[in-house]
Amino acid sequence: MGAIKNVINYKNQNIEFDSRIEASLREYQKDGIKWMLSLYNNNLDGILADDMGLGKTLETIAFISKVDKNMPILIACPTSVVYNWAREFKMWNPSQRCVTIEGNKEYRTTRIAGISNNDKTVYVTSYDSLRNDLSLYEGKSFSVFIIDEAQYIKNALALKAKAVKKISCLNRFALTGTPLENRLSDLWSIFDFLMPGYLGDYDEFRTEFEQPITEDPHCEKQKELLLRITPFILRRTKNEVLKSFILESDSTCNSL
Repeated sequence: MGAIKNVINYKNQNIEFDSRIEASLREYQKDGIKWMLSLYNNNLDGILADDMGLGKTLETIAFISKVDKNMPILIACPTSVVYNWAREFKMWNPSQRCVTIEGNKEYRTTRIAGISNNDKTVYVTSYDSLRNDLSLYEGKSFSVFIIDEAQYIKNALALKAKAVKKISCLNRFALTGTPLENRLSDLWSIFDFLMPGYLGDYDEFRTEFEQPITEDPHCEKQKELLLRITPFILRRTKNEVLKSFILESDSTCNSL
């Protein structure tokens, strides 16, 4: 319970950021980084579920800059954004070594073979490459494993969903603007990646939560599920951020 309490009180942390990153961070993004660090420092995992366009990538890069373990970090994402991650690291944290594992099989094999378990390098690969290269990751261990656009693993039976769950790591994070696209099983699959067994196996989850909530969205099981998952999900919408920005602006103007 102590760890959960620490996560709930994540905003109380005092964190200094690199000046390059600090200048571009909004308050809600600083809160997001504090939340990720709070989970990480308490050996817990979570879903950063901010709306698209609110800066999950920057928040993640800033979080990684504060990860204190001298171990590699792995990011899996759709093929279309692999090189975007590399560009964002170069822009916001150029001192952080970032290696892409994409391209032909020979190239990927060489890159994976070069992963050291005692070096804080960030590796970025696609879901498809990870699925095809899974056996090459045997013996590799990461301090943090992050999946971007986590809705890509909403089908727990898909090979890419099975692949990400086999990577050895100490902490896991999922990034998505749509943690729940169609069914509650989407959310279960992401939690099965983060904390296997926390919501039971799928049959248990379907019986205990999905079926009763689908029949009555306002039932007690809905409240119970929210209570169970809330510490591990941080979601801010564009409307919420806009309202917060307006309040901050009004407060600043009134103090002048």
